[in-house]
Amino acid sequence: MIKAFGKKEIKLATIKEIEANQNNENLAASSTEINDDLLSESFAKLLVNQGKKAKAKKIYEKLMLKFPDKRSYFADLIEKLKE
Repeated sequence: MIKAFGKKEIKLATIKEIEANQNNENLAASSTEINDDLLSESFAKLLVNQGKKAKAKKIYEKLMLKFPDKRSYFADLIEKLKE
């Protein structure tokens, strides 16, 4: 086995070759999008505490559609965001 390994040709890649073969996809973009399956009132409150009121408003609006019986409650929370 050692003799077989010694007979293999080893090629060192240059930095340019490594960079050319790398996937340049931006993985951070998908992680910052709001996933509709993970929406919650707690997440919206967290965003409010971070000062991201526009994102929190969007979540409350989606929660209004998801839970129509709590529509007025979420509408009140949206109004509080405008203050």
